[in-house]
Amino acid sequence: MEGVAPPAGRAGHPVAVVASDGVRLLDVTGPVEVFTTANRGADHDVRVVSASGAGVGTSSGLPIGVHAGPGPARTPGLCPANTHHRPSFAY
Repeated sequence: MEGVAPPAGRAGHPVAVVASDGVRLLDVTGPVEVFTTANRGADHDVRVVSASGAGVGTSSGLPIGVHAGPGPARTPGLCPANTHHRPSFAY
Protein backbone atom coordinates (compact mmCIF):
# COMPACT_ATOMS: atom_id res chain seq x y z
CA MET A 1 0.00 0.00 0.00
CA GLU A 2 1.55 3.30 -1.07
CA GLY A 3 1.61 6.40 1.11
CA VAL A 4 -0.20 9.55 0.13
CA ALA A 5 2.83 11.07 -1.54
CA PRO A 6 3.75 14.72 -2.00
CA PRO A 7 3.63 16.24 -5.48
CA ALA A 8 5.80 14.46 -8.07
CA GLY A 9 9.52 15.03 -7.81
CA ARG A 10 9.57 15.96 -4.13
CA ALA A 11 11.04 13.84 -1.33
CA GLY A 12 8.44 14.61 1.33
CA HIS A 13 8.44 14.92 5.10
CA PRO A 14 7.17 11.68 6.63
CA VAL A 15 3.91 11.98 8.53
CA ALA A 16 2.50 8.93 10.31
CA VAL A 17 -1.06 8.80 11.56
CA VAL A 18 -1.09 6.09 14.23
CA ALA A 19 -4.22 3.95 14.35
CA SER A 20 -5.16 1.30 16.90
CA ASP A 21 -8.19 -0.94 17.35
CA GLY A 22 -11.21 1.10 18.36
CA VAL A 23 -9.94 4.33 16.76
CA ARG A 24 -12.58 6.80 15.65
CA LEU A 25 -12.50 6.99 11.87
CA LEU A 26 -12.37 10.79 11.93
CA ASP A 27 -9.21 10.65 14.07
CA VAL A 28 -7.51 8.91 11.14
CA THR A 29 -9.10 10.61 8.14
CA GLY A 30 -8.98 14.13 9.62
CA PRO A 31 -5.17 14.35 9.88
CA VAL A 32 -4.74 12.55 6.54
CA GLU A 33 -6.98 15.14 4.86
CA VAL A 34 -5.17 18.05 6.55
CA PHE A 35 -1.71 16.93 5.48
CA THR A 36 -2.68 15.89 1.95
CA THR A 37 -4.48 19.21 1.46
CA ALA A 38 -1.34 20.95 2.74
CA ASN A 39 0.62 19.19 -0.01
CA ARG A 40 -0.48 21.96 -2.34
CA GLY A 41 2.36 24.01 -0.85
CA ALA A 42 4.35 21.54 1.23
CA ASP A 43 5.97 18.13 1.05
CA HIS A 44 4.23 15.55 3.25
CA ASP A 45 4.44 11.79 2.74
CA VAL A 46 1.41 10.68 4.76
CA ARG A 47 1.08 7.09 6.01
CA VAL A 48 -1.34 5.36 8.35
CA VAL A 49 0.48 2.99 10.69
CA SER A 50 -0.37 0.63 13.55
CA ALA A 51 1.79 -0.86 16.29
CA SER A 52 1.68 -4.31 14.69
CA GLY A 53 1.60 -3.21 11.05
CA ALA A 54 -1.75 -4.99 10.67
CA GLY A 55 -5.08 -3.38 9.82
CA VAL A 56 -7.30 -2.16 12.65
CA GLY A 57 -11.01 -1.97 13.39
CA THR A 58 -12.60 1.42 14.03
CA SER A 59 -15.05 2.23 16.82
CA SER A 60 -17.89 1.78 14.32
CA GLY A 61 -16.61 -1.65 13.28
CA LEU A 62 -15.21 -0.52 9.92
CA PRO A 63 -11.87 -2.21 9.23
CA ILE A 64 -9.12 0.00 7.82
CA GLY A 65 -5.81 -0.98 6.31
CA VAL A 66 -2.51 0.57 7.28
CA HIS A 67 0.70 1.18 5.40
CA ALA A 68 3.01 -0.47 7.95
CA GLY A 69 4.12 -0.54 11.55
CA PRO A 70 5.77 2.61 12.92
CA GLY A 71 9.38 1.33 12.71
CA PRO A 72 11.85 3.48 10.76
CA ALA A 73 12.70 0.59 8.40
CA ARG A 74 9.05 0.47 7.30
CA THR A 75 8.42 4.22 7.35
CA PRO A 76 11.71 5.79 6.21
CA GLY A 77 12.52 9.13 7.79
CA LEU A 78 9.99 8.75 10.60
CA CYS A 79 11.56 9.60 13.93
CA PRO A 80 9.71 8.94 17.22
CA ALA A 81 10.73 12.42 18.39
CA ASN A 82 8.76 13.90 15.50
CA THR A 83 5.70 11.73 16.09
CA HIS A 84 2.52 13.02 17.71
CA HIS A 85 -0.12 10.53 18.78
CA ARG A 86 -3.61 11.69 19.67
CA PRO A 87 -5.53 8.72 21.03
CA SER A 88 -9.24 8.42 20.47
CA PHE A 89 -11.38 9.04 23.49
CA ALA A 90 -14.73 7.50 24.39
CA TYR A 91 -17.41 10.14 24.96
